[in-house]
Amino acid sequence: SGADLVRLRSAGGAGLVAKRLSDGGDWLGRALGGGVRSAELWSEGALARVAGFDPAVERAVDLEGVWWLVMRDVSASLLGDERRLTREESRRILSAAAAMHAEFRGDGPESLATLEARLGASSPALADAERTGHDLVPKQLPAAWDAFAAAFAEDVAGPVRALVDDPAPLIEAMRRSEWTLLHGDLRDDNLGLDGETIHLLDWDLATFGPPAVDFAWYLMHDAWRIDATHDEIVADFLEAEEGYVDQEDLALGLIAGLVMYGWLVGHSAVIHPDPAERAWAAEEIAWWEPRVREALETLEPPV
Repeated sequence: SGADLVRLRSAGGAGLVAKRLSDGGDWLGRALGGGVRSAELWSEGALARVAGFDPAVERAVDLEGVWWLVMRDVSASLLGDERRLTREESRRILSAAAAMHAEFRGDGPESLATLEARLGASSPALADAERTGHDLVPKQLPAAWDAFAAAFAEDVAGPVRALVDDPAPLIEAMRRSEWTLLHGDLRDDNLGLDGETIHLLDWDLATFGPPAVDFAWYLMHDAWRIDATHDEIVADFLEAEEGYVDQEDLALGLIAGLVMYGWLVGHSAVIHPDPAERAWAAEEIAWWEPRVREALETLEPPV
């Protein structure tokens, strides 16, 4: 997102990292309605209530309209680019997420982003909104969504693209379950394992919505590095949520997964020059396409 990070050392010698937050200061923040969500969640006491995870936040400081989020330096615990996860480690992450979802069930803090904004954060419309900015990702979205349409079957690609432009039918269907605090960016880059502690960083995309949205994002990003099949990871998620999420909730969450990240799979399948990346995309399409095709039938009226 382009946020500034500064390494610090406390008077006692402890390593700290300060993240600069400004209202609307990066493209993701603007896509989710502006704000300094991580600082607001700390100020509201929400981060102190997070069960299962350690956000590693020490304090948030407002310096003349610019917020700095001061965190313990937990970089040594972060997963990095290559580390694999055992199935048991993934289960621990999903159990921690389930504990967080249970803690905030029906009780989302005021500063959370709307589900509409979160689902729309990869819309091709962002390319127009961010055309004069310096960030590359928003400018890639139209071509990447075209690649998605080329990579997926039309009966999946067409309805998903319609939901990218207007997620209202999906959001309405998701109201069947009780919503909660979602981290919004539950994935490897934000996760760290330190003994029994699971660090979860970067709460700027925190959203009010159903747990399956958090899971779909996690599955899309991290299945490749987990020593388990997609279906096993799905089973572990449902078990961790202890009945909070049923099969229909899961189906709607999988649709949301493609609405949020289908563009990247399409880009990897059609545009990316690396054969390994194309092979990954082909495997993802083979798993996601039939399940989202079936899930789309749960939407009324059909998209």
